[in-house]
Amino acid sequence: MSLAHQQTRTLAALLAVVISFLLLLSSHSVKQDLTPPGRSHVKHLANLEPLSAIDHDTYLTSEHPRIVALPFGRQHHPIGFSSTPFSTTSRQAHVKRYLTQQWRCLVQKGRIYWEEGVLPAFAGQTQYQTPDFGEGEDVLNSLGWTSSEEDEEAETTPIPSYWDDALEATQFGKPTEDGLVYIKVEQDRSFENAYGQRQATGARYYAFYSLNGLIMVTDSFSPTYRLEKTFGIPTIDVPKYLSRLHQLSDVLWFQWDGYSSTPGSLRYYAVDGIINEVASDLIDEILEFRRPSNDVSWSDRVTFDLNSQEGKALLACPNGIAVAWLLIHHASELGPREPRVTIFNPRGNNRMMIWDLVPVGQQGSFGDVAEEAESSDEESNGD
Repeated sequence: MSLAHQQTRTLAALLAVVISFLLLLSSHSVKQDLTPPGRSHVKHLANLEPLSAIDHDTYLTSEHPRIVALPFGRQHHPIGFSSTPFSTTSRQAHVKRYLTQQWRCLVQKGRIYWEEGVLPAFAGQTQYQTPDFGEGEDVLNSLGWTSSEEDEEAETTPIPSYWDDALEATQFGKPTEDGLVYIKVEQDRSFENAYGQRQATGARYYAFYSLNGLIMVTDSFSPTYRLEKTFGIPTIDVPKYLSRLHQLSDVLWFQWDGYSSTPGSLRYYAVDGIINEVASDLIDEILEFRRPSNDVSWSDRVTFDLNSQEGKALLACPNGIAVAWLLIHHASELGPREPRVTIFNPRGNNRMMIWDLVPVGQQGSFGDVAEEAESSDEESNGD
Protein backbone atom coordinates (compact mmCIF):
# COMPACT_ATOMS: atom_id res chain seq x y z
CA MET A 1 0.00 0.00 0.00
CA SER A 2 1.46 3.37 -1.00
CA LEU A 3 2.21 6.15 1.48
CA ALA A 4 -0.27 8.45 -0.30
CA HIS A 5 -3.01 5.85 0.04
CA GLN A 6 -2.31 5.41 3.77
CA GLN A 7 -2.43 9.19 4.31
CA THR A 8 -5.78 9.37 2.47
CA ARG A 9 -7.27 6.65 4.68
CA THR A 10 -5.96 8.37 7.81
CA LEU A 11 -7.46 11.71 6.78
CA ALA A 12 -10.80 10.06 5.98
CA ALA A 13 -10.88 8.41 9.42
CA LEU A 14 -10.08 11.70 11.16
CA LEU A 15 -12.78 13.47 9.14
CA ALA A 16 -15.33 10.84 10.15
CA VAL A 17 -14.44 11.34 13.84
CA VAL A 18 -14.78 15.14 13.54
CA ILE A 19 -18.18 14.85 11.80
CA SER A 20 -19.46 12.42 14.46
CA PHE A 21 -18.32 14.80 17.22
CA LEU A 22 -20.05 17.77 15.56
CA LEU A 23 -23.28 15.78 15.14
CA LEU A 24 -23.16 14.81 18.81
CA LEU A 25 -22.76 18.47 19.82
CA SER A 26 -25.62 19.45 17.54
CA SER A 27 -27.92 16.80 19.01
CA HIS A 28 -27.05 17.89 22.55
CA SER A 29 -27.75 21.54 21.65
CA VAL A 30 -31.21 20.71 20.29
CA LYS A 31 -32.15 18.80 23.43
CA GLN A 32 -31.08 21.71 25.58
CA ASP A 33 -33.18 24.14 23.56
CA LEU A 34 -36.27 21.99 24.21
CA THR A 35 -35.68 21.89 27.95
CA PRO A 36 -36.78 24.83 30.10
CA PRO A 37 -34.99 25.34 33.42
CA GLY A 38 -36.08 22.87 36.08
CA ARG A 39 -37.98 20.56 33.72
CA SER A 40 -37.23 17.17 32.23
CA HIS A 41 -36.70 16.58 28.53
CA VAL A 42 -39.60 16.67 26.12
CA LYS A 43 -41.65 13.51 25.85
CA HIS A 44 -41.98 12.24 22.30
CA LEU A 45 -45.65 11.85 21.46
CA ALA A 46 -45.46 11.08 17.74
CA ASN A 47 -45.99 7.35 18.29
CA LEU A 48 -49.37 8.00 19.89
CA GLU A 49 -51.14 8.54 16.58
CA PRO A 50 -53.84 7.85 15.57
CA LEU A 51 -55.95 10.20 17.66
CA SER A 52 -58.16 7.40 18.93
CA ALA A 53 -55.13 5.94 20.74
CA ILE A 54 -54.51 8.96 22.97
CA ASP A 55 -56.36 10.54 25.86
CA HIS A 56 -58.36 13.25 24.14
CA ASP A 57 -59.27 14.99 27.41
CA THR A 58 -55.74 15.50 28.70
CA TYR A 59 -53.57 15.96 25.63
CA LEU A 60 -51.76 18.77 27.47
CA THR A 61 -50.09 17.91 30.76
CA SER A 62 -49.13 20.48 33.35
CA GLU A 63 -45.54 19.24 33.22
CA HIS A 64 -45.29 19.71 29.45
CA PRO A 65 -47.82 22.42 28.53
CA ARG A 66 -45.73 23.41 25.52
CA ILE A 67 -46.43 20.09 23.78
CA VAL A 68 -49.60 20.28 21.74
CA ALA A 69 -50.75 17.08 20.05
CA LEU A 70 -52.76 18.14 17.04
CA PRO A 71 -55.76 15.93 16.22
CA PHE A 72 -56.96 14.14 13.12
CA GLY A 73 -53.58 12.98 11.82
CA ARG A 74 -51.82 16.33 12.21
CA GLN A 75 -48.22 16.44 13.32
CA HIS A 76 -47.21 17.37 16.84
CA HIS A 77 -45.62 20.77 17.33
CA PRO A 78 -43.20 21.02 20.28
CA ILE A 79 -42.56 24.57 21.44
CA GLY A 80 -38.90 25.01 22.31
CA PHE A 81 -37.42 26.90 25.23
CA SER A 82 -33.94 28.28 25.71
CA SER A 83 -32.00 26.94 28.68
CA THR A 84 -29.99 30.15 28.98
CA PRO A 85 -30.56 32.06 32.25
CA PHE A 86 -32.23 35.41 31.73
CA SER A 87 -32.97 38.59 33.64
CA THR A 88 -36.43 39.59 34.90
CA THR A 89 -37.02 41.71 31.81
CA SER A 90 -35.98 39.02 29.39
CA ARG A 91 -37.98 36.44 31.42
CA GLN A 92 -41.13 38.49 30.89
CA ALA A 93 -40.42 38.61 27.17
CA HIS A 94 -39.71 34.87 27.22
CA VAL A 95 -43.03 34.10 28.95
CA LYS A 96 -44.87 36.41 26.57
CA ARG A 97 -43.41 34.57 23.57
CA TYR A 98 -44.29 31.23 25.14
CA LEU A 99 -47.90 32.25 25.74
CA THR A 100 -48.13 33.55 22.19
CA GLN A 101 -46.92 30.22 20.82
CA GLN A 102 -49.21 28.25 23.11
CA TRP A 103 -52.11 30.48 22.10
CA ARG A 104 -51.53 29.81 18.41
CA CYS A 105 -51.38 26.06 18.99
CA LEU A 106 -54.61 26.04 21.02
CA VAL A 107 -56.44 28.12 18.42
CA GLN A 108 -55.24 25.80 15.66
CA LYS A 109 -56.22 22.69 17.60
CA GLY A 110 -59.66 24.11 18.42
CA ARG A 111 -60.26 24.98 14.79
CA ILE A 112 -59.35 21.46 13.69
CA TYR A 113 -61.60 19.85 16.31
CA TRP A 114 -64.50 22.08 15.29
CA GLU A 115 -64.12 22.00 11.52
CA GLU A 116 -62.80 18.45 11.06
CA GLY A 117 -64.42 16.75 14.05
CA VAL A 118 -67.64 18.32 15.27
CA LEU A 119 -69.09 19.74 12.04
CA PRO A 120 -68.67 16.47 10.09
CA ALA A 121 -70.35 14.66 13.01
CA PHE A 122 -73.34 17.00 12.75
CA ALA A 123 -73.51 16.15 9.05
CA GLY A 124 -73.41 12.41 9.76
CA GLN A 125 -69.93 12.05 8.29
CA THR A 126 -67.83 11.41 11.39
CA GLN A 127 -65.03 8.86 11.31
CA TYR A 128 -65.50 8.12 15.02
CA GLN A 129 -68.09 5.65 16.24
CA THR A 130 -70.09 6.34 19.37
CA PRO A 131 -68.53 4.28 22.18
CA ASP A 132 -70.74 1.46 23.42
CA PHE A 133 -69.80 0.38 26.93
CA GLY A 134 -73.12 -1.16 27.92
CA GLU A 135 -75.25 -0.07 30.85
CA GLY A 136 -75.41 -0.43 34.59
CA GLU A 137 -73.20 -0.49 37.65
CA ASP A 138 -71.81 -3.94 36.86
CA VAL A 139 -70.43 -2.66 33.54
CA LEU A 140 -68.91 0.34 35.30
CA ASN A 141 -67.30 -1.92 37.91
CA SER A 142 -65.86 -4.28 35.28
CA LEU A 143 -64.11 -1.32 33.68
CA GLY A 144 -62.51 -0.34 36.99
CA TRP A 145 -64.94 2.34 38.17
CA THR A 146 -67.20 2.83 41.19
CA SER A 147 -69.88 5.51 41.36
CA SER A 148 -71.41 6.90 44.53
CA GLU A 149 -74.56 8.97 44.28
CA GLU A 150 -75.86 11.53 46.74
CA ASP A 151 -79.65 11.55 46.58
CA GLU A 152 -82.55 12.68 48.72
CA GLU A 153 -81.66 10.08 51.37
CA ALA A 154 -78.13 11.41 51.78
CA GLU A 155 -76.62 14.77 52.60
CA THR A 156 -76.88 16.66 49.32
CA THR A 157 -73.82 18.55 48.11
CA PRO A 158 -75.03 22.00 47.04
CA ILE A 159 -73.90 23.76 43.89
CA PRO A 160 -71.68 26.66 45.08
CA SER A 161 -73.60 29.92 45.51
CA TYR A 162 -71.29 31.86 43.17
CA TRP A 163 -72.97 29.93 40.33
CA ASP A 164 -76.43 31.27 41.24
CA ASP A 165 -76.54 34.15 38.74
CA ALA A 166 -75.19 32.00 35.92
CA LEU A 167 -77.67 29.20 36.54
CA GLU A 168 -80.58 31.64 36.85
CA ALA A 169 -79.68 32.86 33.35
CA THR A 170 -80.03 29.39 31.82
CA GLN A 171 -83.11 28.39 29.88
CA PHE A 172 -84.49 26.38 32.80
CA GLY A 173 -83.31 28.49 35.72
CA LYS A 174 -81.39 27.36 38.77
CA PRO A 175 -81.75 23.59 39.38
CA THR A 176 -83.81 22.55 42.37
CA GLU A 177 -83.02 19.53 44.52
CA ASP A 178 -85.60 17.56 42.57
CA GLY A 179 -83.87 16.34 39.45
CA LEU A 180 -80.37 17.19 40.70
CA VAL A 181 -77.80 14.61 41.70
CA TYR A 182 -74.10 14.71 42.59
CA ILE A 183 -72.20 11.63 41.42
CA LYS A 184 -68.61 10.74 42.31
CA VAL A 185 -66.96 8.28 39.93
CA GLU A 186 -63.58 6.85 40.92
CA GLN A 187 -61.38 4.25 39.25
CA ASP A 188 -60.64 2.34 42.44
CA ARG A 189 -60.89 -1.21 41.07
CA SER A 190 -58.58 -3.43 39.08
CA PHE A 191 -59.73 -4.25 35.57
CA GLU A 192 -58.68 -6.18 32.51
CA ASN A 193 -57.72 -4.77 29.14
CA ALA A 194 -56.06 -6.20 26.03
CA TYR A 195 -52.71 -6.23 27.84
CA GLY A 196 -53.91 -8.17 30.88
CA GLN A 197 -54.98 -7.36 34.43
CA ARG A 198 -54.42 -3.73 35.44
CA GLN A 199 -54.50 -2.04 38.81
CA ALA A 200 -56.73 0.85 39.81
CA THR A 201 -55.42 4.25 38.71
CA GLY A 202 -57.11 6.36 41.38
CA ALA A 203 -58.63 8.62 38.73
CA ARG A 204 -61.79 10.51 39.67
CA TYR A 205 -64.54 12.47 37.97
CA TYR A 206 -67.08 14.29 40.18
CA ALA A 207 -70.03 16.13 38.68
CA PHE A 208 -73.54 17.47 39.18
CA TYR A 209 -76.21 16.21 36.79
CA SER A 210 -79.44 18.18 36.50
CA LEU A 211 -82.53 17.18 34.55
CA ASN A 212 -82.59 20.85 33.53
CA GLY A 213 -80.02 19.83 30.94
CA LEU A 214 -76.85 20.61 32.92
CA ILE A 215 -73.63 18.78 33.68
CA MET A 216 -71.23 20.60 36.03
CA VAL A 217 -67.79 19.07 36.58
CA THR A 218 -66.32 19.87 39.99
CA ASP A 219 -63.31 17.54 40.17
CA SER A 220 -61.44 15.83 37.35
CA PHE A 221 -58.22 13.80 37.43
CA SER A 222 -58.03 11.47 34.45
CA PRO A 223 -56.43 8.00 34.38
CA THR A 224 -53.78 9.38 32.02
CA TYR A 225 -52.85 12.10 34.50
CA ARG A 226 -52.68 9.60 37.37
CA LEU A 227 -50.64 7.07 35.40
CA GLU A 228 -48.08 9.70 34.39
CA LYS A 229 -47.89 11.67 37.64
CA THR A 230 -48.46 9.03 40.31
CA PHE A 231 -47.11 5.87 38.71
CA GLY A 232 -44.49 7.44 36.42
CA ILE A 233 -45.70 5.65 33.30
CA PRO A 234 -44.12 7.12 30.12
CA THR A 235 -46.68 8.84 27.92
CA ILE A 236 -46.09 6.45 25.05
CA ASP A 237 -46.94 3.47 27.29
CA VAL A 238 -50.02 4.96 28.95
CA PRO A 239 -52.57 3.36 26.55
CA LYS A 240 -51.43 -0.08 27.75
CA TYR A 241 -52.72 0.71 31.24
CA LEU A 242 -56.07 2.27 30.35
CA SER A 243 -59.54 0.86 30.67
CA ARG A 244 -61.82 1.12 27.61
CA LEU A 245 -63.76 3.67 29.65
CA HIS A 246 -61.33 6.38 30.67
CA GLN A 247 -62.16 9.65 28.90
CA LEU A 248 -63.94 12.33 30.91
CA SER A 249 -66.48 12.83 28.11
CA ASP A 250 -67.31 9.10 28.02
CA VAL A 251 -67.69 8.79 31.80
CA LEU A 252 -69.92 11.87 31.91
CA TRP A 253 -72.14 10.58 29.11
CA PHE A 254 -72.33 7.11 30.73
CA GLN A 255 -73.74 8.73 33.87
CA TRP A 256 -75.91 11.26 32.03
CA ASP A 257 -77.43 8.64 29.74
CA GLY A 258 -78.31 6.51 32.74
CA TYR A 259 -79.77 9.43 34.71
CA SER A 260 -81.75 11.32 32.08
CA SER A 261 -84.55 9.69 30.09
CA THR A 262 -83.88 12.25 27.35
CA PRO A 263 -80.08 12.51 27.02
CA GLY A 264 -80.42 14.69 23.94
CA SER A 265 -81.72 17.45 26.25
CA LEU A 266 -78.20 18.22 27.45
CA ARG A 267 -77.79 21.99 26.99
CA TYR A 268 -75.14 23.22 29.43
CA TYR A 269 -71.68 21.98 30.36
CA ALA A 270 -69.95 23.81 33.22
CA VAL A 271 -66.55 23.46 34.89
CA ASP A 272 -66.21 24.69 38.46
CA GLY A 273 -62.95 26.03 39.89
CA ILE A 274 -60.48 25.44 37.04
CA ILE A 275 -56.96 24.76 38.30
CA ASN A 276 -55.31 23.17 35.25
CA GLU A 277 -52.25 25.27 34.42
CA VAL A 278 -52.89 25.56 30.70
CA ALA A 279 -56.59 26.37 31.04
CA SER A 280 -55.99 28.81 33.91
CA ASP A 281 -53.31 30.72 31.99
CA LEU A 282 -55.59 30.88 28.96
CA ILE A 283 -58.57 32.24 30.89
CA ASP A 284 -56.37 34.75 32.73
CA GLU A 285 -54.91 36.01 29.44
CA ILE A 286 -58.34 36.42 27.85
CA LEU A 287 -59.89 38.17 30.84
CA GLU A 288 -56.83 40.40 31.35
CA PHE A 289 -57.17 41.57 27.75
CA ARG A 290 -60.97 42.00 27.91
CA ARG A 291 -61.49 43.36 31.43
CA PRO A 292 -59.63 45.90 33.63
CA SER A 293 -59.32 43.46 36.53
CA ASN A 294 -58.95 39.70 36.94
CA ASP A 295 -61.81 39.81 39.46
CA VAL A 296 -64.58 39.16 36.93
CA SER A 297 -68.01 38.48 38.37
CA TRP A 298 -70.87 36.97 36.40
CA SER A 299 -72.16 40.42 35.51
CA ASP A 300 -68.83 41.14 33.77
CA ARG A 301 -68.64 37.74 32.05
CA VAL A 302 -67.31 37.30 28.52
CA THR A 303 -68.94 34.99 25.96
CA PHE A 304 -67.42 33.61 22.74
CA ASP A 305 -68.69 31.49 19.89
CA LEU A 306 -66.54 29.18 17.81
CA ASN A 307 -66.07 31.76 15.08
CA SER A 308 -63.66 33.52 17.45
CA GLN A 309 -60.07 32.63 18.26
CA GLU A 310 -60.91 32.68 21.97
CA GLY A 311 -63.74 30.21 21.49
CA LYS A 312 -61.52 27.81 19.55
CA ALA A 313 -58.71 28.05 22.13
CA LEU A 314 -61.14 27.40 25.00
CA LEU A 315 -62.56 24.38 23.16
CA ALA A 316 -59.04 22.95 22.78
CA CYS A 317 -57.87 23.59 26.35
CA PRO A 318 -57.90 20.65 28.81
CA ASN A 319 -61.11 21.83 30.49
CA GLY A 320 -62.97 22.37 27.22
CA ILE A 321 -61.98 19.41 25.06
CA ALA A 322 -64.63 17.12 26.59
CA VAL A 323 -67.25 19.35 24.94
CA ALA A 324 -65.81 18.58 21.51
CA TRP A 325 -65.93 14.84 22.15
CA LEU A 326 -69.45 14.94 23.55
CA LEU A 327 -70.57 16.66 20.34
CA ILE A 328 -68.56 14.33 18.08
CA HIS A 329 -69.63 11.07 19.70
CA HIS A 330 -73.25 11.98 20.44
CA ALA A 331 -74.22 14.18 17.51
CA SER A 332 -77.11 11.84 16.69
CA GLU A 333 -78.69 12.37 20.13
CA LEU A 334 -77.83 16.04 20.55
CA GLY A 335 -78.37 17.24 16.99
CA PRO A 336 -76.53 20.21 15.43
CA ARG A 337 -75.45 22.79 17.97
CA GLU A 338 -73.82 26.22 17.89
CA PRO A 339 -71.72 26.16 21.09
CA ARG A 340 -70.89 29.29 23.03
CA VAL A 341 -68.54 29.45 25.99
CA THR A 342 -68.74 31.96 28.83
CA ILE A 343 -65.91 32.56 31.29
CA PHE A 344 -65.75 34.54 34.53
CA ASN A 345 -63.52 34.63 37.59
CA PRO A 346 -65.22 35.62 40.86
CA ARG A 347 -62.77 36.93 43.48
CA GLY A 348 -59.97 36.73 40.92
CA ASN A 349 -58.95 33.18 41.85
CA ASN A 350 -61.90 30.96 40.97
CA ARG A 351 -61.96 30.53 37.21
CA MET A 352 -65.25 29.29 35.75
CA MET A 353 -66.37 28.08 32.36
CA ILE A 354 -69.88 27.27 31.13
CA TRP A 355 -70.74 26.06 27.64
CA ASP A 356 -74.16 26.81 26.18
CA LEU A 357 -74.74 24.11 23.55
CA VAL A 358 -77.25 26.19 21.62
CA PRO A 359 -79.46 24.20 19.21
CA VAL A 360 -79.23 25.63 15.71
CA GLY A 361 -81.80 28.37 15.23
CA GLN A 362 -82.20 29.19 18.94
CA GLN A 363 -80.87 32.07 21.01
CA GLY A 364 -77.98 31.76 23.43
CA SER A 365 -78.72 32.07 27.13
CA PHE A 366 -75.94 34.40 28.25
CA GLY A 367 -76.16 37.42 25.98
CA ASP A 368 -74.25 38.52 22.93
CA VAL A 369 -70.85 37.11 22.06
CA ALA A 370 -67.80 39.35 22.38
CA GLU A 371 -66.52 41.08 19.29
CA GLU A 372 -63.39 39.66 17.69
CA ALA A 373 -60.30 41.17 19.27
CA GLU A 374 -57.77 42.86 17.03
CA SER A 375 -54.38 41.16 17.19
CA SER A 376 -51.00 42.71 16.55
CA ASP A 377 -48.85 40.55 14.32
CA GLU A 378 -45.90 42.85 14.90
CA GLU A 379 -46.17 42.30 18.64
CA SER A 380 -46.65 38.54 18.45
CA ASN A 381 -43.81 37.96 16.01
CA GLY A 382 -41.09 39.13 18.31
CA ASP A 383 -39.69 35.66 18.97
